[in-house]
Amino acid sequence: MCNLDGLGGEEAEFVAVRWQPISDVVASMWEKKRAPYEALQRWAEPIVTQWRADAVSRLDLSGTWSRDASRNYKLEEALAVRGLGSEAAHAEATRPYVQSWMRMPAPKPSGVWQVTTYAEDGETVKRSIEYALGEWEQNFVGAAVLFGQGPGKLRRRTAWLPLPHEGTAEASTPPSIMTAAAVRVGHTTWTTRSDVDSGALEITQRHLQDGCTLIVRRTYRSSSNRSAALSTSEEVFVRLNRTN
Repeated sequence: MCNLDGLGGEEAEFVAVRWQPISDVVASMWEKKRAPYEALQRWAEPIVTQWRADAVSRLDLSGTWSRDASRNYKLEEALAVRGLGSEAAHAEATRPYVQSWMRMPAPKPSGVWQVTTYAEDGETVKRSIEYALGEWEQNFVGAAVLFGQGPGKLRRRTAWLPLPHEGTAEASTPPSIMTAAAVRVGHTTWTTRSDVDSGALEITQRHLQDGCTLIVRRTYRSSSNRSAALSTSEEVFVRLNRTN
């Protein structure tokens, strides 16, 4: 997203970029250069606050969702990148997958959801996770398809983000990109393991294509090397019922 090379033959001024709350940027800024950033903060914060409130209220993920494995996009290939053999990747990609989403009531902040995943019978609870906003940690036991053998600890960050403007569809473009031009916001979570230095990163983005279809797009990088290849897949879930 950012070109860090020097412009016009000049030496590069920056070596890395990162997302930060604008308040952190202002607080860490050199005092003599802080005034323009403070002005930007005063201008941007009301806009961001209103956008977030509108986005959270519009994206209603409540209810029970079931994966339609026939509409997966490159999921088996993505699981193979994570280390699964072809048979195991096929089994994982085609097994029943049911989740329920429930909006957490006050005093929890708006936009926090409780997500319950069920075993293949669709009734036995496999795990239940509260997706807090901002940075949080999750413990897991056993083996995790995405992050290997446990017990372990995941570092996660959740935010509501606008989706990129839709571009020209290509043969390698996921189906939802080609059909969801009206989508504007997604529930996004970044996940890494914090207990081991694996370097693996996954970004999971969920958005509604219509009132009854949930698109789950996963982008995975197996190493901390920024030039490492990215693996992208999509899963399609259909809403079985709606809950408050």
